[in-house]
Amino acid sequence: MRDEILDDLQTIRSIRSITTVNPTELTLFQNKETITRIRKLRDMTNLALLRLQDTENTQVTAFTPPESPVSLLAHEVGAAHGSDHGHRHKLRARIQASTQGVVHGTGVVAKKRFKKGQFISLYHGPLIYRIRSRQSGQQQKFNVFKLEQGKKGPVPRFMEKDTFAAWSGIFLKYSGTPGIEIGRDAVGPIRYLNHSKNANVKIITPRVLSRFPVNQCDQILLRVTALKDIAPEEELLFDYDPDLPESEIDFTLSTVEKPGQKSAIAIRNAVRKIHQKTIAG
Repeated sequence: MRDEILDDLQTIRSIRSITTVNPTELTLFQNKETITRIRKLRDMTNLALLRLQDTENTQVTAFTPPESPVSLLAHEVGAAHGSDHGHRHKLRARIQASTQGVVHGTGVVAKKRFKKGQFISLYHGPLIYRIRSRQSGQQQKFNVFKLEQGKKGPVPRFMEKDTFAAWSGIFLKYSGTPGIEIGRDAVGPIRYLNHSKNANVKIITPRVLSRFPVNQCDQILLRVTALKDIAPEEELLFDYDPDLPESEIDFTLSTVEKPGQKSAIAIRNAVRKIHQKTIAG
């Protein structure tokens, strides 16, 4: 079994190397369907590699077959609406959203036993971005946005809140200082992780690079990992801000603010320049 895993691991590493599209090649494609298929294949191999690495480390089969993050999200949304697409048991066997016995509102509970250090789930969802706008007392304020494809490249669409966001600590290449940080706006049960200073999970970013090209951010995967042994039906809790004591964390104050007109224009121009520099290589 171990030899088969290692063979699969090597195969996927090889596939990843031949399906990586550099910025110059990307500009040559006129067919949007071709670009989408290549990106989905890259996502699929990234997720499959993650699955096999966890299998190799824990000797336990991971929670999902090697599907793209897009497919995985579709299965979770389908399960939430009563359609299992043949995968409900795989998605719900590990974690589940619950309003019973949790510290606040809706939380996430384990549906199986996890050992310390074990991979639990991806903190998956659409990519989002933030840039520090100002300091308000002890609290930093950020402009948060998604990137949508425009005629001349990605265009920021600003958000009013980032309730279900997790931030990677990785920044866009060419974004300068303050940099534009990359995150995920989670969907599915994992988005309901509650806060505790007595956390039993943490969100980990595999940091290969501290700065990522704007057209490769979909490779950034956030992993929820057990900090201690977790029993079935136990709530999963993470520390919202390890750098602050409990007394200084105020969940009633949002860190997100929509930019004024001048700031919005500056961010749009910065994103356009980042895209141009990325394509130029």
